[in-house]
Amino acid sequence: MRLKNKIILCGSLVLSCLVFQVGCVGTQVRFPSSTDEIYSYGHLKQGLLMAAQNNVLFYIPDETLFEVEKTEIDARCSESQKPFWSEKMSVYLSMMQSNPEWFSRFHVLEIKKGDIPKASLENDLDGATVLSIQYGKTENRGKVTLKTSMPCESGKLAEYLDKDIIKIQYEFPSNNEIKTVLKNAKHRKAVKRFEFSNQFISYLAERGFILKFNHGISFEKNAQNKFVFAEVQNRLSKEVKKNKNNKYVSLWMKILNDIRKTEDIIQMFSVENHTDLKAGVKFSYSSKNDQLESSYPYLYMSYNVNNESIKLSSLDDLDRCLANIPNGSTTEFIRKPSSVALNDNKNIKDYSCLSAGLAEDEAL
Repeated sequence: MRLKNKIILCGSLVLSCLVFQVGCVGTQVRFPSSTDEIYSYGHLKQGLLMAAQNNVLFYIPDETLFEVEKTEIDARCSESQKPFWSEKMSVYLSMMQSNPEWFSRFHVLEIKKGDIPKASLENDLDGATVLSIQYGKTENRGKVTLKTSMPCESGKLAEYLDKDIIKIQYEFPSNNEIKTVLKNAKHRKAVKRFEFSNQFISYLAERGFILKFNHGISFEKNAQNKFVFAEVQNRLSKEVKKNKNNKYVSLWMKILNDIRKTEDIIQMFSVENHTDLKAGVKFSYSSKNDQLESSYPYLYMSYNVNNESIKLSSLDDLDRCLANIPNGSTTEFIRKPSSVALNDNKNIKDYSCLSAGLAEDEAL
């Protein structure tokens, strides 16, 4: 049954149980009334907005998305830290806010693994500028002694005495190194594929989200020689300008922020090329030895291209899809998406709905 203004008593957990952790009783769904309720970290939101208003995009490879520092003796005795990319991004954005002109010196900021910590400006063939921040991996090995801080229960110390212990850490370029690179940089060149209305990415930034970007997507053209990525951004910007009140989109943005509230939160929103237009919630996965280790949920919409015609799903499509996520599965869906969470599918990777898409006269 579609979610209405009220949640109906059910035999299993409902959405209100997830968001507010209350009993399964008939109650009002409290939709966020402002972007501050979706995302309240003003310092980071301001940095994201400054980047968006300068048409700056972010590239976070999946390897970076799930990278963690950890200490390990064996599979039974290990400790992992939270993924660090979001926290590092917060630091860099805060640093750049004191010099807003720096946002106009690159088109894309990327955080990726390299041989050594390094910050540099790199240019594509068309002149697009990428601020590349590379981190280096360090691995320290030692032996467990009586003074070792254990990565598992301290009572296991005697069991692990004289065993090998490995500490994996990552080193980043200092803020001063990044500042030096940006101080010496010139204003970026005008590049067609990055010329688009930034209203949609600003809408995301206000809510603590960035667009899930990769370099290849921005090069795609249609038969009229128009950059598809830029056209899609223009259409989404027009849509969000007309209507920002998609309440289930706002609700799910708040849910995704709330489940990661122990971190400097930056969430992702993806616009993907699909044969069939879709919208919904999807997951990036990290696995080891074919076993799911962690997942990263994100909202998404899709587009496709047929010669000169660009078709695009709409925020209204996404809103309707999110409104219909099965009530009884919602808590389990967020907590453990690999379980029997949606449609009795043990290998669930997303919850998607086919989209009607924006009409041509509405989108253009």
